[in-house]
Amino acid sequence: FPAIASVSAACQDTLEADDLVTEDGMALTPMLIIQAVEAESKRTSSSAKEYQRRALTAIAQLLETFCPPLDMFGELFPYVKTLIQDISESTGEGNTFVSQKLDRKKREEEEKEAALHKARNRVVQAECFRILGAAWPVQYSTQQNFIEEVLDLFIGELKMANWNSKVKIFAAAEKFVHRIYVPTSSDDKGHSLLTPYVVHRLLQAIGPSINDPKYHIVREAALKALKEIVVRVKETQHASQHKAVIEKFLKGRENDPQTKLQVIELQGLLRTL
Repeated sequence: FPAIASVSAACQDTLEADDLVTEDGMALTPMLIIQAVEAESKRTSSSAKEYQRRALTAIAQLLETFCPPLDMFGELFPYVKTLIQDISESTGEGNTFVSQKLDRKKREEEEKEAALHKARNRVVQAECFRILGAAWPVQYSTQQNFIEEVLDLFIGELKMANWNSKVKIFAAAEKFVHRIYVPTSSDDKGHSLLTPYVVHRLLQAIGPSINDPKYHIVREAALKALKEIVVRVKETQHASQHKAVIEKFLKGRENDPQTKLQVIELQGLLRTL
């Protein structure tokens, strides 16, 4: 799978120009390659998590190369969403229970296996969030169709995510906000999708992780996503109404040496709202 992603990236111009064909005469396009890898990831058994992770990583790498302009979000989202939610359900506390009636050695073995299974699932889930960020398109109609569902997924999963999944969710949210449609002039068609409601939901989801008490990498990822929100919201007519909320999130954060520079930069951006 890594080779497929690497070769495809190296041949990006040729693939996008539809200059290659398969043995049966089909055009070898980025979409066809991604569809093939996706199909392979679906055929893997639930126990082959490492194989599945490699397939999903390749899909993410391919999307990072070809999207935009490629738009496969509508095709990929149902599969990736289901995978994310199934993993959250299967790794919940009630599904990782090991009976205390087992003898000590057997119980320790099962606890170790359950922990390993949970860790593998969470790594797969993190790659799924990476795919969502990479696949988020610039096409207005697709954004309009999926924006609410994507927000619901991000916000719901943040409540249950471990540190690694949180980092990937925030990275996906950063791309989500970066590409979200905001008209640049009165001649542009379509209404802004970065509405006050969308910004409010994003801020409420990201805010708590800015003060994550344990993982500085989570704080850094949350601040990066917050910066993108501030940058994009400046393009709207409702920027000022979010200023107080963001300032509250940042209050006192300049005392954290690991995120101090990010916070100072954000405070500077806020002064321009």
